[in-house]
Amino acid sequence: MKRRRDRLASRRRALGLSQEALAERLGIERTTVARWESGETQPLAWFRPRLATVLQVSVDDLDVMIRNVDERADTVGRKQSRLRIAICGSRVAGSDAGLIDATVAELARLVVSENLDVNHGPIGVGIEVMTYVADQFRPSGFTMTAALFEHENVVRGADLFLVIGGGAGTAAEVTLARQAGRTIVPFPRTGGTASRCYEQMRADPRHHGGLAGSVLDEIGACENSAQYGMLVERIVSMKVRA
Repeated sequence: MKRRRDRLASRRRALGLSQEALAERLGIERTTVARWESGETQPLAWFRPRLATVLQVSVDDLDVMIRNVDERADTVGRKQSRLRIAICGSRVAGSDAGLIDATVAELARLVVSENLDVNHGPIGVGIEVMTYVADQFRPSGFTMTAALFEHENVVRGADLFLVIGGGAGTAAEVTLARQAGRTIVPFPRTGGTASRCYEQMRADPRHHGGLAGSVLDEIGACENSAQYGMLVERIVSMKVRA
């Protein structure tokens, strides 16, 4: 019996699609398709109808394709699905609105492709990301997103804390994330609290949150949303494998 990697890859090739072409049609990264086919991760349940449509199979047939997977791969997939991130920040005076727009789209892609649970408040960048997921990826059964009130609740339980722009409320969440020992990944070019948070991380090793100096250099060098998204994706992968 063929394993999942063989079935998915065979169907993709039968349609004349490369991994890059399939990823482009789904709005995800090629590496995500590669991980599906290697058995490292699984497509989200609510993402499968979209994948089935592109592969021109029924959802039931797709489920059969991904059902036969070894125990190790299934364990990795379940572990990854439990990773939780907090997406914090807002559009404040001095922040780069255009860059924030692009980052919302990039983080939405990341949430879908990496099977992430998300903490976010009732307003700000986090809820924008989840709205983008709902509007653009149209996940089956996803009819609402639950916002968390109070800064402590946004931080609680998150393995990774992303900061995009932001004002005083975001700064309070950053302080709580530091106190809780969370790994914080700001996008300084979006401005606001994200920029100040990065400056503090560079100035004080106590604020590194376990990130190596080379990673801090990469954060500072991110000029666009794609670079930031790729860096966050790599940090997510490291945490999954930790």
